[in-house]
Amino acid sequence: MDLLAQADPGFEPDTARRVVKDVAPGRAKARRLALALTDRPGLLVDGRSPAPLVVGELLVAIRAAGAEHVAAPRCTDCDRPIQGTLARMGENWYCHVCGRPRERCFSCGNMRPVARRDRHGEPHCLRCPVRDSRDPDSLLVEVITRIDPPLAPGAIIAAASLAAPRPTARRRLAWVIEDRPGLLTGDGHEAPIPAVLRLIDALCEAGATGIVRPACSGCGRVTPLTRLRDGLRICRRCSIAARSVPCSRCGRTREPGGRDGQGLPLCSRCVLNDPANHEHCTSCGHLKPVEARTDAGPFCWNCRPKQLLTCAICGRHGPAEISRVTGEPWCTACQQR
Repeated sequence: MDLLAQADPGFEPDTARRVVKDVAPGRAKARRLALALTDRPGLLVDGRSPAPLVVGELLVAIRAAGAEHVAAPRCTDCDRPIQGTLARMGENWYCHVCGRPRERCFSCGNMRPVARRDRHGEPHCLRCPVRDSRDPDSLLVEVITRIDPPLAPGAIIAAASLAAPRPTARRRLAWVIEDRPGLLTGDGHEAPIPAVLRLIDALCEAGATGIVRPACSGCGRVTPLTRLRDGLRICRRCSIAARSVPCSRCGRTREPGGRDGQGLPLCSRCVLNDPANHEHCTSCGHLKPVEARTDAGPFCWNCRPKQLLTCAICGRHGPAEISRVTGEPWCTACQQR
């Protein structure tokens, strides 16, 4: 906030505080922003990378909020100011035109920005369309009805629309299913794109009997496969087990919840207890973990604001909270029983 005030003294502090909170709502992102601006305060004036992406997002947001003396982020290639969204390659910022990856077009052979890719992953520029005129919905209906004949074509098209709303994504989904129909009958853990799993879920919800939800490649459970490891889809529990490392502070083997100033892993409990993540409570003034945050500022666990509700257990009306188990209000006295 002090650096923003120095760069643009006339900018409203409350507005600046709101913009910073919107751009960097989490502690880790806010810390990256503060460290980058502390190391290079001139970023607010020249707008030039290299710098973390969050700094560029702050420059765009703060100017959109009315700051006049804060520089817009500038493209590394063309040096033009970036007014909207910006792309990043490494620590450098690029405008929408310069930030698009350039590869040799498979059709014309020219080095141009990649507009689309064919079913084999080959790049094509905007002037060279992919030579496949087949309708992806018809292709999906043809393949899926061979696996599950009773399934209505309308239900298949509706499921495909949910799994891949955009035409390009649906075309790629159709190519994958045409090449590997076994993904729909148990091999879904090998799906190269998440749209295959969404299609399986949508078809099963539509009443498909020949479509099989895949099992986790790690534990064998039939459960949502939300992570990718070594090219195979795994569940959240297996992902946690695979990512768990000894915490650099307490030594327990846990999934990293964050990292310290030296980049060493910290478990979620040590992240919470790290003094670097504590703030002064608005009510008691003590340096403690933040339990709640309002317009008035941060609050610790003891001082967190409570609503006036009727306790579902004792029936008393007073300060209470909503139970995470029952979803009903309960007072402090009933919580301590």
